[in-house]
Order: sequence, then structure tokens, then C-alpha cells
Amino acid sequence: MKKLLIICICLLFFFSCKTVKASPLVTVEADGTVDGFVGEDIGSKIVVLKLTDPDYYFEVEKNDDISNWFPDIPEGLTAKVAAYVSDNIHVSFEGVPLQEKDEFIFVAVPDGSVIDSNSGDGIGVLENTPSENAEFKIAVKEPQAVYERQALITGTAGEAIEPQKVYVQLTDTTCEASMIGHVFPEHNGLTPVCIDVLSSNVLIIEYTGIPENEDRSLIHTLLLNEDLKCDLDLEVPDREDVRFDIGVKEAPAEPDPEPEPEPVVPEPVIEEPVTEEEAPLPDPGPAIHIIPVTGIE
Repeated sequence: MKKLLIICICLLFFFSCKTVKASPLVTVEADGTVDGFVGEDIGSKIVVLKLTDPDYYFEVEKNDDISNWFPDIPEGLTAKVAAYVSDNIHVSFEGVPLQEKDEFIFVAVPDGSVIDSNSGDGIGVLENTPSENAEFKIAVKEPQAVYERQALITGTAGEAIEPQKVYVQLTDTTCEASMIGHVFPEHNGLTPVCIDVLSSNVLIIEYTGIPENEDRSLIHTLLLNEDLKCDLDLEVPDREDVRFDIGVKEAPAEPDPEPEPEPVVPEPVIEEPVTEEEAPLPDPGPAIHIIPVTGIE
């Protein structure tokens, strides 16, 4: 019995020494940021894992999937060995994250993946202390709505306007085709109606009706989730070149009075002077014939 007890003590001492050897001689450090947005491909984001003691190395190969080294990896992402350089490896995080995450990266290298180059033995699970040098920053994009182009609703108060359109661009949200035909609140006698949703998620809102009053204000558009059946509830920011230009009907101009006729002044008659050569001879009067008397009978 005493012999058996001594054997147990020896075994306990042996394993205790092995555990001590495997512990704090080396640590793993992470450096890099995995950022992106939920629902969008993040491309390839690199995080470098480095061992603090050159007597140890990672037992991995290029393109190995090591996603299980990161217990808190966002759902939808994978981690692969992109490059192996001396005492560090470059890890490529790829995929489309399905959850929001904002925290430091925790690393837990499994048993057998870090090797003591002197003994050739694995050192067991190796965990890091998360630091601000490595973090997940996966955010959720907020839906946005903006006017896609300039628009001017023109017309005259009291007269029906021609149909005119306003375009609203939606980003980071989805809309159903059933929203076509949605009627927005009336403004100054005009009714805006959603007549189409383009594939680029642009709403086409058409204004028709008879404006009641003169209006030079900016166009205000409010998108409500319950009205439009979209995952948004947004007020479109005003834009200076998206406005109304409703004028008033001008009274017909009165015709100008006809001018008074100017009095006609007869032109003076100027007699031309007559020269002596051209002067007419005096009228001799009736001719008198004188008969000479030759004698008295």
C-alpha cells in the first residue's frame, strides 16, 4: 500500500511538472481589426497572431480553417490562415456577418496547435488576454432616405398642374412592391402618390391636383414604416432644389388707351418768286382799230 502511494505521488509530481512547463512560457498576441456591416461581405480582414517566445511555433498550414480559435467570432464569418511568417500567422476573416459585434478579439489556440520547438510537444490550450489591438467592429447600418435628384413642382394656384415627379433614394433598407399606389398626405391641394419603385430602391412620387394657394416652400416627405411596409420610419432631409413653385394667376392686363389724334396743321403755301424775264405781259385789253380819215365828203 505504501509502495502504491509513492507511485501515485510520483505520477502527480510528473504531471504537475509537465503542466508548469506548458504554461506561462509563451503567450499569443493578436493585432488587427475585423470591421464591416451586418449583411454585407467584409472582404478579407487580416488579424496577426504572434507568439511571444521564438522557441514555440504554430502547427498550421496555409488555408487551414481556424475559426474555432475564436470563440466569439461573429456568426457568418470564417477565419483562415492566409500566411505563415516565422513566429506569427496572418489570419483572414471573411464572409457576411449576420450579427452585430463590438468587442476585443479573444483567442483560444487548441491543444496541439502550438509546439515547443525544443521538445516537439504541444503545450495545450493557449489563450490570449484580449486587448484593444484586436477587435471585432461589426455594425448595423442605419436606413437612410434622401432625394435622388432635384425637383420643382410648378403651376398656378387654382389651375390643375401637369403630373410632376419627386424621386426618393432609399439605402440600407428594403421595400415591398405593394407600396406602389401609396397616397401621401395632401399638400396645398396637391396629392403625392408613389407610382413606382425602381430596382435601385428609388421611390417615384408623383404630384397631381389643383394647388389652392401660392407656394414657394420646400417639399417635405415623411416615410412611415406602417404606411410603406418598409423596415424604416424616416423623414427625408429637406433639399433646397426640391421645392414648390406655385404662382398666382395674373389679372389680364388692360389695353392701353388709344392716343388722341394729333391735329392736322395745313402746311403754309409759299409762292415762288417770279423773275422779270418770266413776268407775264400786261393784258392789252380789247383791240382798238383806228381808221385814218383822208377827207370830208
